[in-house]
Amino acid sequence: MKKIILLYFVLLSSVISVYSFNNIPQKQELVCAKTRVVIAKTLKIGSVITHDFVFKNVSDKTIDILEYKRSCNCTDINLSSRKIKPNETLVVKILVNTADKMEGKQKITTVLTTSGTRKYYYLSVRFNLEK
Repeated sequence: MKKIILLYFVLLSSVISVYSFNNIPQKQELVCAKTRVVIAKTLKIGSVITHDFVFKNVSDKTIDILEYKRSCNCTDINLSSRKIKPNETLVVKILVNTADKMEGKQKITTVLTTSGTRKYYYLSVRFNLEK
């Protein structure tokens, strides 16, 4: 009986330590100044939406933007820089042309890939279109 209790205790301890280790939050290297999801009001088809996502490098190393992907050809992306040194900021300007969009709810997503510990940052612009 003592062996079973001891075995149970050992197994429980190892499960708790693995769970605790896996749930340690990763250190953020790029911090977005506001939100990474922007919800615009209802717009007319043909409107152009612009938004600046501002990130700050809070780490002690330079972070590179390796690539970015957009979910739609209606979106242009301008980066203020491809390298973000410690304590510097990066501005990701997103321009969405709604001329070829249909009425209703829309969501445009952009993914930044970085050289940092956190590889991917998802940026989203959501809006509703009417004629």
